[in-house]
Amino acid sequence: DPLDDNMDNLVNSTLIYRPDKRLQLWRYVSYGLLHSGWIHLVFNTLVQVLVGLPLEMVHGSFRVGCLYIAGVIAGSLGTSVFDAEVYLVGASGGVYALLAAHLANVLINYNVMQFACLRLLAVAFIST
Repeated sequence: DPLDDNMDNLVNSTLIYRPDKRLQLWRYVSYGLLHSGWIHLVFNTLVQVLVGLPLEMVHGSFRVGCLYIAGVIAGSLGTSVFDAEVYLVGASGGVYALLAAHLANVLINYNVMQFACLRLLAVAFIST
């Protein structure tokens, strides 16, 4: 079955975060480069574009990039502590960090931001 072959390839990748390979430190970041399928990839990319670009225009590429990588690392570290048997794949930790930063940005600048209410609703919708 091609689906089973894809899953085997993903699980055996040197980039995926695996609890039994915890000492391979690059896995705490590299898992964010892989995705479990097209829907996962498209959703994460869409959120990165819709939320990350406006943040980048205000705060700059370096700061937003650091935030994103910190979210990816926090996702793997948090999972390794609280659910030590889970394999990780995808950039969701970084995406959630961008969503949280966008939410904070909207709340702090609510009075001067165009369409602030719509932005809050969009973050709430995407986060659920």
